[in-house]
Amino acid sequence: GVYWQEPFAEDAEPKAPIRLCSPLTIVAETRDSAQSEWGRLLLWQDNDGHQHTWACPVELLVSSDSADLRRELARDGLPFITSNGKARQKLVDYVLTFRPQSPERVRCVTKTGWHEGRYVLTNKAFGKTAGEGVIYQGATSGDFSSAGTLADWKREVAGRAVGNSRILFAISCAFAGVLAEMANESGGGFQFTGETSKGKTSTLMDPAASVWGHPERFAKKWRTTANGLEALCLSRNDSTLILDDLGQSNAKEAGQAAYMIANGQGKARMQKEGGNRPLSTWRTFILSSGEIDIAQHMAEAGSVAKGGQVARMPSIPADAGAGHYVVENLHGIPDGRQFADTLKAVTRQFYGTAGDAFMEALTEPG
Repeated sequence: GVYWQEPFAEDAEPKAPIRLCSPLTIVAETRDSAQSEWGRLLLWQDNDGHQHTWACPVELLVSSDSADLRRELARDGLPFITSNGKARQKLVDYVLTFRPQSPERVRCVTKTGWHEGRYVLTNKAFGKTAGEGVIYQGATSGDFSSAGTLADWKREVAGRAVGNSRILFAISCAFAGVLAEMANESGGGFQFTGETSKGKTSTLMDPAASVWGHPERFAKKWRTTANGLEALCLSRNDSTLILDDLGQSNAKEAGQAAYMIANGQGKARMQKEGGNRPLSTWRTFILSSGEIDIAQHMAEAGSVAKGGQVARMPSIPADAGAGHYVVENLHGIPDGRQFADTLKAVTRQFYGTAGDAFMEALTEPG
């Protein structure tokens, strides 16, 4: 582990060292391409033996409270972190001042997606290994995660999309966001529209989300603030943002929100020191669901949708017209409700492996 020994005089009895935390390695220093946003790349192991890395921003370490540092380490399984008030600051000092044995520098990025031939997620990167490493620097999250094998996901999730046009389309949308930059296309997406309580989430949104992670973490709700939506877009840059239940959003702001996502640019904001902060930008594909489409939702607030807003997120009827709502091929399951329940269960067992395999194939040299 990491210990702190209080200084003592030569003729004094040394006090017992204070344990600060479980083994925590400072692997390298990080900074962005503009030689700013410095940080420390940390490495540790949880109680299950899984390794975790996190590019911790230096600005987080010099804040008045080290709670954010300890919270992130604890959330990702560092087994022991001191609760001693004095020792907490020593933990910060260790991370801030300890010099890595290797002089290696790692370039940090503050949004996911393509960065000079590499594809960076919050928890890993794909692509060329030559040259300087690239890592996401920011708060950790479990949005991108995996469980089971690719064969499991193909059999239990993708296999049930065969003969089901809506499910197949939803899963395809999950991959589309990665390809937009390669095709030089801007953002946009689609909205599945139809009655509530008919299985849109479990049969459409959950399988799509399972490409990249656990559906309950990767898929999000429309009910969020403008700042929250910007943060979501940055976390899905060059990927697909899955937003469930359009009706939860503010009807007055829904059109503007959809346009902002597709337009790929946040609001201009002032810095405390004066001048504007750099604009947040992204390229995000959106997959949405709701009882009504964007134009109908805006109409509830007395607003009229512009052609561009509708064109950027056209509506697709969730009902496939085969008598089982979303489902056309039940694959031997008695009815649509049980089919939805089955998909809900298997997407929580097997997820994330398809996205990883897709990116490995897409970034493979040659």
